[in-house]
Amino acid sequence: MSSNNKEKRMKKKKVRDKCKKPNMLKNLSSALRAINKSGQYPIYECLINDDGMDVGMVNLLVSRRTRSGDIILAAFLVDMYCLGVKDCFIRLLSLEQYNSNKALVPYSDMKPEDAKKLLFDMVNWSKKIGFEPHTEYKNGIKIFEGIHLEDSDAEFKFGIDGKPSFFLGPNDSPEKCEKILKILQK
Repeated sequence: MSSNNKEKRMKKKKVRDKCKKPNMLKNLSSALRAINKSGQYPIYECLINDDGMDVGMVNLLVSRRTRSGDIILAAFLVDMYCLGVKDCFIRLLSLEQYNSNKALVPYSDMKPEDAKKLLFDMVNWSKKIGFEPHTEYKNGIKIFEGIHLEDSDAEFKFGIDGKPSFFLGPNDSPEKCEKILKILQK
């Protein structure tokens, strides 16, 4: 009987744990499904933060609008001086959610072809130094399906005078900084 009670408790715990899963996981799986089909939807916006190129830290937002009116968003944080694609996430948002989040930072339009070229060139440059793009980059880059690199004639410069330069960020731990500096010393 005690093993039966234990089994019941375990089943209840599994149900409770399932219910506790954050909505973010549901949103992530929805976003992953949407990003895989994103090429069938038109680009809604491709935006870059206004001061990004000047300070070496670029926020790049690329979105497509689904038939239902939802927005598939791929957001990239790009360190133009050293680390490359430092962060990336994808989301499936309502138009209202998208617009309210977008309003937090001033952005300018960017041609999707130029944005894709920026990301590809940055990833290639930072890989040569020893830095891999953020793990979600492989999913986020799917937002560019159907956008061709050869349609861009944009030129981008990375590093300071072509050399990688690392600047400590507010969330960089001493351990992370040490790891980055070791890579740069090579």
